[in-house]
Amino acid sequence: TTLFRSSWSIDQMRLAMRLHFQEQFTAQQDMAGVVLALITGDRALVSPEVWERYAATGVIHLMAISGMHITLLAVVAAWLALRVLRWGPGLGLLIPLHKLALLAGLAVALGYSLIAGFSIPTQRTLVMLAVVGLAYWWQRRLPALQVLGLAMLAVLLWWPLSVHAAGFWLSFGAVALLMLIGQSQ
Repeated sequence: TTLFRSSWSIDQMRLAMRLHFQEQFTAQQDMAGVVLALITGDRALVSPEVWERYAATGVIHLMAISGMHITLLAVVAAWLALRVLRWGPGLGLLIPLHKLALLAGLAVALGYSLIAGFSIPTQRTLVMLAVVGLAYWWQRRLPALQVLGLAMLAVLLWWPLSVHAAGFWLSFGAVALLMLIGQSQ
C-alpha cells in the first residue's frame, strides 16, 4: 500500500497507515495495534486482551492523542525549524526566522492532528495554539490568563456547544492550573 495517491483523503491515509503497520508487524499483530495507537490514536488493531491489560495497569491514556502531545510536537518542530533556518544566510531579511519557525510548528501540529483523526480535542488544541501563535506573531505581550481567555473565546466561537463537554473544562482548567503554578515559581 502507498500512503499517498493521486486522490486521497485523511481517512484513506490513516487506513493506509493501519495496513502498513499490519504488514510490518505480521508476526506481532498486538504490537502493530499498540504502536499504531501510540502514534495516531487509532485503536482498531488493539485486541481486547491487550486493551484490558493496559487499562488494568493505568497506562491506557497513552493511547489517546492529547493536546499535550500535539503542543509538544509543535514546539519541538518550531525549535528544530529555527535551528535549520539559521543555516540559510539572508532568510531572516525577508521574514523573521522565529515567525517562519512558528509557521512550521503550527503546520506540524495541523498535520499531526489530521493523522490523529482530527477529533474535537485535537481541533481545540489547534485553535489554542493558533491564538498563542497569533499573539506571538504580532509580538503582543499578553498576560497568560488573557491568552487562555482568548483561546477559550475562539473555541466557543468555533464550537459553542463544547461548553457542555467535560473535556473542554478539563483541558482549560489544566492549562490554567499549569499557568498559575508557573507564575508562582
